[in-house]
Amino acid sequence: MLLEFLNYLLPKKYKETTAKTSLKHLSPFVLKNLEILIPDQKILEKFNNFWKDIHSKIEKLEQKIEEQRDKILFINASLLKIKN
Repeated sequence: MLLEFLNYLLPKKYKETTAKTSLKHLSPFVLKNLEILIPDQKILEKFNNFWKDIHSKIEKLEQKIEEQRDKILFINASLLKIKN
């Protein structure tokens, strides 16, 4: 996943940077000679597995938050009906 993202992002960012003048300190020469370390497949797989676990936990927490929000909204609406 990360490798595919970098393969997509880096050429695009290079084109954007060379086409704009907002980054005057970052010239095309500097970019062309920039050394970028890309981890091997084994490290990328470890990272992806690590990230998938974290991402899964985040999604579960988001779902719990949404459920709690819905309960609060329901209770609030019920209390408003009782009040009126």
